[in-house]
Formats: sequence, structure tokens, C-alpha cells
Amino acid sequence: MKLSCKQIVRRLPEYIEGGLDAQQFRQLSAHVRKCRHCGVVSDSVRHTMAMYADRKLLEMEPGLTQSVPVVPHIGPQFGSHIGK
Repeated sequence: MKLSCKQIVRRLPEYIEGGLDAQQFRQLSAHVRKCRHCGVVSDSVRHTMAMYADRKLLEMEPGLTQSVPVVPHIGPQFGSHIGK
């Protein structure tokens, strides 16, 4: 049974974590190798999962939030001239 890209993307976490049986794994692997869109999404999901698995990457240096400048709200008029 051929899976759609939407079905493949929904199963990526299982695919990446090794939660599929051998046949499902081969099917998803073949699709991800051939389909550029699903390959990019797979790489993104893999990197995101790795980042959250390594919680050290999520910790900010002390004082970092105080050093980031606040950007004022620009308002709805920003970009309103585009397309006119």
C-alpha cells in the first residue's frame, strides 16, 4: 500500500525513533529518499527531536533574556502598501 506524503509525515517520529516494523521502515525510508519534501521534513523533525532530547541546548545563559532588545509592535499598517 502506497502512503501519501501526509501519512508519511505523520509517521516520521515513529520512523526516526525506530517504532516501525521492518516493512513499514523500508517503505518510509524509500519514500523519504525519493521525495524531496518528505526528506526535508524528516531532517527537520530529526534535528528538532535531537535538540529536545539534549535539554542542554534549551538552557539559556543567565542574563541572555535581559540582553535581547525588545522590538516595539509595528502595527497593522506595516506592509499594507504591498500589492497595491
